[in-house]
Amino acid sequence: MAAKKRRGDSTIIAKPGAGRDKITATQILSAAQVRAAKKGGGRAGDSSVIMTSRIRRSGLSISVKFALAISTAIAIFMALFGVVVLNNVKGSLNEEIDAAGILAARVLATHELFTWDEFHGAFTGTSYARWEQEIATGDRKVPRDALSDDEWSRVQERRESNRELLGRLIESDGRILDAVIFNVDRTRIIRVASGRPKLDFAGSRVYEKSGVDVEYGTFNTPGGEAVAARSFVAPIHGQHGDLQGKATVVLSEASIQQELAKVRMQVLVLALVFIALGVGVSFIMGTQITSPISQLTRDVEVIAKGHLDHRPRVTTKDEIGVLAKTIDAMGRSLEEAQGAQFEHEKQKHQLQIALEIQSNLFPEKLPSLETCEVEAHYHPGPEVGGDYYDAFLLPDGRLAVMVASASGTGIPAAMVTTMARSFTAAVAEREDSGPAILKSVNRLLSPDLRRGMYVTAVLLIVDPKTGKVEISNAGHNAVIHYKAESKAVEPVHADGIALGFDKGPVFDRSLMPKEVQLEPGDRVVLCTPGVYSVQNHEGVELGEQNFFRLCAREGGKSSSAFVNLIANTLEKYAEAGAIESDITFVTVKRLV
Repeated sequence: MAAKKRRGDSTIIAKPGAGRDKITATQILSAAQVRAAKKGGGRAGDSSVIMTSRIRRSGLSISVKFALAISTAIAIFMALFGVVVLNNVKGSLNEEIDAAGILAARVLATHELFTWDEFHGAFTGTSYARWEQEIATGDRKVPRDALSDDEWSRVQERRESNRELLGRLIESDGRILDAVIFNVDRTRIIRVASGRPKLDFAGSRVYEKSGVDVEYGTFNTPGGEAVAARSFVAPIHGQHGDLQGKATVVLSEASIQQELAKVRMQVLVLALVFIALGVGVSFIMGTQITSPISQLTRDVEVIAKGHLDHRPRVTTKDEIGVLAKTIDAMGRSLEEAQGAQFEHEKQKHQLQIALEIQSNLFPEKLPSLETCEVEAHYHPGPEVGGDYYDAFLLPDGRLAVMVASASGTGIPAAMVTTMARSFTAAVAEREDSGPAILKSVNRLLSPDLRRGMYVTAVLLIVDPKTGKVEISNAGHNAVIHYKAESKAVEPVHADGIALGFDKGPVFDRSLMPKEVQLEPGDRVVLCTPGVYSVQNHEGVELGEQNFFRLCAREGGKSSSAFVNLIANTLEKYAEAGAIESDITFVTVKRLV
C-alpha cells in the first residue's frame, strides 16, 4: 500500500523507499570509513583508515616449517638407510664367517681319520689279523712294539703335521675358538686344538650349508666367559668314500658384533652430519623460497593500509609471481573502486541536493476554494527528474495551476525547474493571462539554458466564479477535460513550443491558448509524460488512451478520492514492472 504524506491539502503518494538508492557494499564500506574518520580524525573516504595495525604472525615461520620438514625427511631417509646398511653388513659378515668356518672345517676334513690317531693306520695296507676288527672300529690302537722304527717315524711325522695344521688354522683366523676331530657319531674326541678334554659348546639352531652343518650357540672359554659362537661340522670320508669321522670348527661371533657396532656408529655419525647439513641447506633454501612471500606480505600490508597505488615488488615467474600479479590487479581494481566510490558519494551528495531542491518546488498548501477542489499527486522516479506542479491564486482571485517537466535528470533538471517556478511566481504578480505569463517566463529563462535544455509546461487560469478555464500549453501534453454530463473525457490541445527553445519571437507566435468551460461536476486533469510511460511486468506502457479511460471512469468522484484511485491504479499496474520517470498530475474540479 502506498505511503501518504500530506502537504496542506496536497496529497503526495509514493511507494516506500521509492527514489532512494539501494544499499550496496560500497555504501557500507563508505559508512564504515566515515565512522573511522570521525573517530581517528581522518576525512571520510580516506582509505588510510581501513587498516591501522599490522597483523602479527603467530607460530613457526614458513622457512622453519620447511627446514623441519626437510630435516624430518632426511632423518627418516637416514634411518631407513642405516637399517638397510646394517642388514647388508650383517648379512655380509654372516656370509663371511660362514665361508671361513666352512673352509676351515673342510680343510680339517680332508685328512682321513686314521691320520689323526696316534697308532691307527700306521701305513696303508697294514693288517693285523687278530686286531684288525678292533682297530677298524677304533676300539684298539696299534701297539708301539708292533711297528718298526721306520713305521713309527712316519706316524710321528703324521702326528706332527696334524698338530701344525691345527695350530696354523687357529693362528690364521683369530675368530676360531677351537677345532676338534670326532669319530663318526661324535662320541669320542680324536684331537682337540685347545688341548681341552672336551668341546665346551652348546648349540641351539642348526642348518646345513654347502654340505657343512652350521650351528649357532654359546662357547665357554677357558677363562669361564660365555661368548656367542658358531660351530661348523664337516664329514671326514675315507679313500673309499666311507664316513670315518667329523671335523668341527668353532668360530666366535664377537667380530660380527664389533663390526656391526662400528657400522652402526658410522651410520649414526653420517645421519647426524646429513641432518645438520639438511637443516642448514633447508634453512637457506627456505629463506630464499619464502623471501618473496615475506615481501609480498609487506606489500599486501601497505595496500591494506589504504595505499592502493602501491605495487607488489615480487617479479618471480612462479606461483608467487602469479599471486603478486593477482594482488596487483586486485589493488588496481580497489583503486578504481575507491574512485568509483568517491564518485558515487559525489553523485549521492548531488542527488541529495537535487531532492532537496525538488522538494521545495511543490507548494506546501494548495489553494482552498468554495467552488473548486484542487488535488495533486507526485511519485518520484528512480532518478531525480524535472517534474513539478504549482497552484496559487492570482491578485484578482483567479486560480493559476501549472504542471511542468524539464529535460534531463539530476541537479541540472532540478535547477531549471526551480528557475521556471521562481520566474512564474514573480511574473504572475503583474501579468493577467496565461500566455503573457509564459512569454515572460520564456524571455527570462531562455538566456540561462544551455543547448538541449528546455521545459515543457501547461498553465491553467481558472475563474472560480464562472468556471471558465484558459489553457496555455508550452510544448506539454494535452489537458484532459472530464464532462460530468456525458461522463466522458476530451483532450484539449493548445499549441505552443517548449520554454527555452527560442528567446522570444518564435515562442510568442507559437503560443495559441484555448478556453474550456467547466460545468458543475466537470474537472480538468494536468499530467506529465511519466504517467503515460508507466510499464507493467510485460513492458507494456499504460499509454494516453488507457489513462483517458481511467479518468473517465473515476472522474465523477471527489478530487481526493479521484487522486487516490488514480495513484493506486498506476501503482498496481506497475507493481511488477518499472516506473522509469516521475509521475505528476493535478486535477481541478468545479463543485458549483
